[in-house]
This record gives sequence, C-alpha cells and structure tokens, in this order.
Amino acid sequence: MPCANFFVAARKKAEMDVVSIDSAISNFIVENGGKAPENLEVLVTPDENGRTILKNRTTVPLDPWGNPYGYEPPTSNRDYRVFSYGKDGQPAARATTPISTTSRSSPRSRSESVSPRS
Repeated sequence: MPCANFFVAARKKAEMDVVSIDSAISNFIVENGGKAPENLEVLVTPDENGRTILKNRTTVPLDPWGNPYGYEPPTSNRDYRVFSYGKDGQPAARATTPISTTSRSSPRSRSESVSPRS
C-alpha cells in the first residue's frame, strides 16, 4: 500500500499548502487596505525590506503532483479561491481530487472548505 500512503500524504501536503497560501492572501488583504492580490506571485515578491507575504518563500510552491496552485481573485459576485486540481491536474468538472479553500475578501468573514472527494 505504499502508493495509497503516498496519495494520502500528498493530499495532506496540498491541503496544508492551500491553507498557507490562503493565510498569506488574508495577510496581504489586511496589509493592503482590503485589496486582494491579483496573482500568487505577488505573495513571494519581496518588499523594500526583503520580506515576502508567503513566509520563507521566493517562489510559489507547486502542488505535490508538480502542478501550480490555482488562484482566482475575488469579483463582485464571488470570493477569491485557492486550489489544486489534485493528482490528475484536471479542472474541477473533471477532477477526481480537487483541493480548495474559498475565502471572503474580508479576513473577518473567512470560511474554508476542503472538498471531501478523494
């Protein structure tokens, strides 16, 4: 069962990464007067003091399957979303293991959900 154990560990790693990225976005929003980042790269761009919002990172991490994490900035109709398509790397309609966190653009009213499909 090493393959099954790897999948469980990879999924947990992706879930932790998504929560970490979500937390960095919330910090960005607080530090920027309520404005959400336009993309994830902003979180790893050093400020004038060399500090990044996504702590100890100079690049946005890849998910455990080697794919970039997705980010959809908030719009007037929906909150922002951070996600991994999971093992198969397919968009949500076809993904077998999507992992996502959806948050309000205001950190005070944030709600998180991880898809239960595995």
